[in-house]
Amino acid sequence: MKHLFATATAAAALLLAGCSDQDDAAVTTDMHEDFDHDHKHQHADGDDHEHDHADGFKGTHSHGHSHSHRHGDPIHGGKIVSVGHTHHKGGATHYHAEIMPIEESSIRFFVLTESDDGVSKDYPIEDGEITALISLKGKEAAASNVKFLSVSEGKSAEFVLSIPDDMTDGDAYSVVVPKIKLGGQRLNFSFTASRKNEEESADD
Repeated sequence: MKHLFATATAAAALLLAGCSDQDDAAVTTDMHEDFDHDHKHQHADGDDHEHDHADGFKGTHSHGHSHSHRHGDPIHGGKIVSVGHTHHKGGATHYHAEIMPIEESSIRFFVLTESDDGVSKDYPIEDGEITALISLKGKEAAASNVKFLSVSEGKSAEFVLSIPDDMTDGDAYSVVVPKIKLGGQRLNFSFTASRKNEEESADD
């Protein structure tokens, strides 16, 4: 268990330090802006992707590539953060998480993808729970292992986490999801979840 926590904590530190496109700068509701994603993408055995290998190589590998992609609009009133993309014969499928404001000591997000014309839509997955690391914003070294739970049986795009009792007085939290399987690929992402301020609450 200690080894698992140490490994997860190390993963959190790497993600928070290295995934510059997954932190506050990537959380936006300005959906008219184009974002460049530049990251490594892992192909599993037998996956179809956008290029062939002259030497016949078919094993797992990683490569870096960048591309421009415009996020669709949020559909639940939250903020969009990029999760990643997968390649297939028809091109690439992009995945996002819509992060909701914290309410009643719960952090909630929706897994999204997009229609062919770029409109956001829920992307239900079979996972009943998603393992993550949570910490008070600015205190990432003290991260705790937690699990986001599906809100319904069977496939669901909505996941919720009850904030640990010893962290409930925070205003903002750093969350790292070290592994989520979408489109047959294992991806990861991180985000900041915040409480609604008084002005936002008054407008609701």
